[in-house]
Amino acid sequence: MAAINLHTLYKHRPCPAYKNSGIDWLGKIPVHWITLKLKRIANISYGIGTELDRTISTGIPIISLPNVLIDGNLNLQEVAFSGIIEENIEKSLILQNGDLLFNWRNGSSEHVGKTAVFYSNDKYTHVSFLLRIRFDYTLYSSNYFHQFINNLRYTGFFKSVKAGVNNTFNQSELRELYVICPPLPEQNAIAAFLDHETARLDALIEKKQRLIDLLREKRAALITRAVTKGLNPAAPMKDSGIEWLGEIPEGWEVKKVKYIALVNNKELPELTYQDFEFQYIDISSVDNIGNYISNTLTFKEAPSRARRCVKIGDTILSTVRTYLKAISFITNNADTIIVSTGFAVFQPIYLFPKYLFRLAQSEYFIQKVVALSNGVSYPAITPFELKNIKIPIPPYLEQRAIAEYLDYETAKIDNLVGKIQASIEKLQEYRAALISAAVTGKIDVREMVE
Repeated sequence: MAAINLHTLYKHRPCPAYKNSGIDWLGKIPVHWITLKLKRIANISYGIGTELDRTISTGIPIISLPNVLIDGNLNLQEVAFSGIIEENIEKSLILQNGDLLFNWRNGSSEHVGKTAVFYSNDKYTHVSFLLRIRFDYTLYSSNYFHQFINNLRYTGFFKSVKAGVNNTFNQSELRELYVICPPLPEQNAIAAFLDHETARLDALIEKKQRLIDLLREKRAALITRAVTKGLNPAAPMKDSGIEWLGEIPEGWEVKKVKYIALVNNKELPELTYQDFEFQYIDISSVDNIGNYISNTLTFKEAPSRARRCVKIGDTILSTVRTYLKAISFITNNADTIIVSTGFAVFQPIYLFPKYLFRLAQSEYFIQKVVALSNGVSYPAITPFELKNIKIPIPPYLEQRAIAEYLDYETAKIDNLVGKIQASIEKLQEYRAALISAAVTGKIDVREMVE
């Protein structure tokens, strides 16, 4: 992808003169800016431990990791729990307006470095997984440093340095972090400029994402109508005998899955040759519109759940966390494809294979599967329950016509969604480039802010 020319887009110039920052990953900066370690300009401290025995059930809300959103805003309406802090340490832990919260530890490295600026008239404290960075606000803008640190996260800085263990970047590393310090008026100008421009870009991205959501709703409705009502809106209808299905076209039948397909027909035996190589599909490898990717594994290195055999024309459906809609149709050479035992494998007997797949994708079928699933954290459906779900069956030629119609119509929608997603990615790339250019002085934004 071609580099984004921010000077052309915004019609503003670079800073008048640059100097070497002396730090490899920072490169050149405006000649009148300076670099300092963060510990020289800010007080950095951990929050309270998350043990509930340090709190009483009433008192000061505690901000936890889920409250720090990726766009830097704090959702203060959904704190993890509340407590009153021990009186002798309360003052040091109470957040002040302008405090910058830094996520230094959160399992996944992509979240390390996420920041948010705290503003509230109410009292809050924060958990130890969040570092509080407090500046002298007569000299430094927390809004500017929020953008600066977030830029490091966008560019993968916290992943590349591999600081600490377990994907962490703790207080010691953060204190030694070099930051760029423009004069305060420029910090404020950069923060104001980026607040305005990123809000504009975020609104455009959100609008495009809503359009994608609407197209996906249309896609789901299209599939459901075709496999439950057929393609002829004028076709005479009859009662299906199933309350949640309603009427179906005359000439259609209703049968249980077990009468039209084999379910989990074949699995790899435990004594399989250890160097046997296959393509493996896990639940996480399937998206919610049916695309899948596979990884090459040998039997000895594969997880114990890599057991279910599939072939071309089979439909696979996740029986765990069924609401994720991990449903796919096997289209390539499946002689060496194995899927997780978290999938149910449907091998059609008396159905056109692609029709069975589209039926499994229908909201009618998905809602029935979800309703029959048991469990809270990982709701799952048993093969017995799956086999006994009743489904509408058109004549074979009509099954084929429905499947071909849906292939054509969903491909058009998927193509349009793909183009919108590509435009979102370009906007996100542009957003990241804009932040990077502004906080490192590659563009002079002072004249852009009134």
